[in-house]
Amino acid sequence: MKNMTKRKAMIITALVLSVIFMGIGFAALSSSIAINGTAKVSSVWDVAITNVEMVENYGLNPEVESPSFSGTEAYFNLDFAGMPGDYVIYEITIENRGTISAKLEEYVTDPEDLFYDSSRNVLYAIYNEPSYYLAPGETTTFAIQIMLNDQLDYIATGSRETTTIQFNYREAYGAEYEEPYE
Repeated sequence: MKNMTKRKAMIITALVLSVIFMGIGFAALSSSIAINGTAKVSSVWDVAITNVEMVENYGLNPEVESPSFSGTEAYFNLDFAGMPGDYVIYEITIENRGTISAKLEEYVTDPEDLFYDSSRNVLYAIYNEPSYYLAPGETTTFAIQIMLNDQLDYIATGSRETTTIQFNYREAYGAEYEEPYE
C-alpha cells in the first residue's frame, strides 16, 4: 500500500507539474495583437457665389450700387427710370470650392410666386439654370433677368420691391453623382 500511495503522489505531482508547464508554455508561445488606428475626416463644404456681373442693360436702368455678393447671397440695387419692358441681366457664378460633390436641391423665392405673378411692377426670370451637380472645383453660371413689367397699364413710381432667390445645395451622395469621364 505504501507503494501505491507513493505512486499516486508521483502521478499527481506529474500531472500538476504538466499543467504548470503547459500554462507556462502557452503563455510563452502566445502573444496579444493590438490594432490601433485613427480616422480623420477632412472634407470641406464650400459652395458659394463667386461672381456677379451685369451683362446686359436695356433701357434707362442705372445701378444705384454695383452688385455684390457674400458667400451664398448676391445683392442688386436698381433704379428703373425708363419704360415698361426695360431690363437688366446679371450673370451669376456659383463655385464648389470644397471637397464634397454638391447637388442643387431647390431654389426658393420670396415672394413664392416671384416668377409667375404678372401683376408685379418688376418681373424676374432665370436663364441657363445653374447645374444640378457640382463636383469639387466646378463652377456653374446662370443669368437672372430683372425687368420692368411691360404688361401693366401703369407703373407705380417710387415703389420699392425686395426679392430673395435662394439656391439650396446639399451633399450629393453616391449614385446621385457620377464623376465626369476624363
